[in-house]
Amino acid sequence: MASYKQPCIECGGLIDRDARFCPKCGSTSPFILSCPACLREVSRSDKVCAGCGRPLMVTCPKCGGETFVGSKCGSCGASLLIP
Repeated sequence: MASYKQPCIECGGLIDRDARFCPKCGSTSPFILSCPACLREVSRSDKVCAGCGRPLMVTCPKCGGETFVGSKCGSCGASLLIP
């Protein structure tokens, strides 16, 4: 039986549609953007989560620019994850 694959929104790698993590880049949300606090689906244009009110824009520790909350800074590409 054929297994259809879908691109990860973070790296573009083709992965199984039922994957909960991207094995290529490690994204914990490979198909939708979700709020880190309540896991509600959000979009990059949202400033706050409609579900819990958490701000979705953060300051990058490397470049100091404002970026959408996620694993990497949208401007400089630095990791936003705390080791």
